[in-house]
Amino acid sequence: MTRLLRFISWRHLLRHRLRTALTFFGIVLGVAVIVAIAIVNRTVVSSFQRTIELVAGKAVLQVSNGESGLREDLYPLIRDTAGVRDAAPAVEGFLPVVGVKGERLFVYGVDFLADFSVREHQFAGTPFGLEAALDFIAQPDSIALTESLSRRLALAPGSTVTLATSKGARTYTVQALLQEQGSARVFGGSFALMDLPVAQIALGKEGKLDIVDLTIEEGEKIERVKERVRQRLEGSARVERPQERGEQIESLLTSFRMGLRSRSPWFRENGRSARCAVWA
Repeated sequence: MTRLLRFISWRHLLRHRLRTALTFFGIVLGVAVIVAIAIVNRTVVSSFQRTIELVAGKAVLQVSNGESGLREDLYPLIRDTAGVRDAAPAVEGFLPVVGVKGERLFVYGVDFLADFSVREHQFAGTPFGLEAALDFIAQPDSIALTESLSRRLALAPGSTVTLATSKGARTYTVQALLQEQGSARVFGGSFALMDLPVAQIALGKEGKLDIVDLTIEEGEKIERVKERVRQRLEGSARVERPQERGEQIESLLTSFRMGLRSRSPWFRENGRSARCAVWA
C-alpha cells in the first residue's frame, strides 16, 4: 500500500509540478503569516505594557475616559477622595515636527508641581528643583526633550523646535534636556515634556485630561480607594490599575487575530487550497 501511494503521488507530482509547487508555497506562506501575526501581537502587547509601566511611574490607579478624555473640573473631585495621596493629571498625544520628515514627538503634558510625586523625570545637567520648575512653567513656550532627540535633531538647550499643533505651527524653546530614564524611554526617545496648560492647547484638549495617575495613602487598600473614586465620579470616567490598560489592548489584539483567521478570504482560500492538495 505504501509503495502504491508513493507511486501515485510521484506520478501526480510529475504531471502537475507547477500546481503542486504553488500549493505548497501557499501553505508555507499561510503558516508563516499566522506565525508572524502571533509574534507581532505578542511584541505589541509587551511593548505597550512596558510603555504603560514607564509612563505610570509610581501610580497604582489611573482615571481615564478613553479617547474622549475626562473633564478637567473632575480633577479636584478625584484628588480630594479619601485615601488618595497624590493625583497627577496629564494629557498626551503625538505632534509632527515641522521641517523634519517622519519625525513625530510623543508630547506629555503634566502639572509639574504634582507630577514629581508620581514620576521621576531625570533632567540632564543641573538639578531640576522647584525654582527650575517654576521658571519652566513661567515660559509659555517651554519644552523639554530627551538627550537622544536633542542630538538627532541638533537641538541644544535654548534652541527652538516647531511643532504642528491643533492651532497650527507653533515654535517652542528647549528649556531642558531629559535623561532617557523612566517615561522618557518610551518611543525610542521621541518624547517631549510640556507644562499641562501648554500641552492642552497644543493637542487641542483645552478643559480636558487624558489621565489622572493616583498613589494612595499608606495603609489604604487599592480596591477600596478605587471604589471610592469610582463612586464619586458616578460613571464619568473609568478607574483601573495601570496593568489593566495593557490587558485591554491584549484582548483587542486577540479578537483581531481570531477575526483575521476566521473571516479573511485569503486564509479561507488558502485553507481550501491546502485541503485540495491533500485530497488531489
